[in-house]
Amino acid sequence: MPVTFKILRRLVRHQAAAVAAIENYLLERRGRNRRNCSLFKVISLSSATTGCLLVIAQFGLFQSMEVRSFDLLTQLTTRYESSLSRHREKEHPVVVVEITEQDIQQQKRWPFSDQLFADLLAQLQQHSPQVVGLDIYRDVPHYPGTRNLEQQLQKENVIVIARLDQWGDAQVPSPLNVPSDRVGFNDFVVDPDGVVRRNFMFAAIGNRQLSSFSLRIIEKFLAGKGDLVTAELDALKLGRNKIFRLTEASGGYQTIDTGGYQSLGRYYSTRKLAR
Repeated sequence: MPVTFKILRRLVRHQAAAVAAIENYLLERRGRNRRNCSLFKVISLSSATTGCLLVIAQFGLFQSMEVRSFDLLTQLTTRYESSLSRHREKEHPVVVVEITEQDIQQQKRWPFSDQLFADLLAQLQQHSPQVVGLDIYRDVPHYPGTRNLEQQLQKENVIVIARLDQWGDAQVPSPLNVPSDRVGFNDFVVDPDGVVRRNFMFAAIGNRQLSSFSLRIIEKFLAGKGDLVTAELDALKLGRNKIFRLTEASGGYQTIDTGGYQSLGRYYSTRKLAR
């Protein structure tokens, strides 16, 4: 959160400190020999300032400014983190396979056949990946090659997706015969200004535990290293690291829906993308 907004919030929450700060400022301006500053005026000024800030906060104007400043700061900080993440990528490379409009035109069909995805997964498995995530709905067969795709999806390192409704039931189910511990939901939380800043990772509904597609991939990756993903009261623990969950007043947010375990995303520039 920018320093400006931290100062504003401290003024709202600590009016006494604001009064002392303004009084000292006025005394310094008037000099040591002019200490007849009216404390009543100072209190009135700070009260008016506090009232204005409360009115602005009530209309949610701080939230808009703070989330936009978050956008700016995260984009600026990534350049300083690039050197740290570069050696991590060399150790654990991430490869993203994209389907482009050119691919669709070349195949002359959409959706692609099951055989095409079966061949793609088979080719990826030749490189002994720790985990493969198929972020495409395949609940409906698209012949030919359906049986071959089913065989590829039985590999223990393959993660697939399903779409869930607000009660955690499947709107679009995962491919048949894929166990639930290799199925993740793909729900994106959109802020009021239409920007995706939050990552919805995990939720528990009754006795059911639901994990996102990305969290399932991390679970499979960490399992290969002997680490676990566990949900604590205030955070998700990924091996030895913790991702603390958002609250209604986290960062610049005010009274957001914080159901489940959500975290703020980290942006990357167009020059720093996964291969």
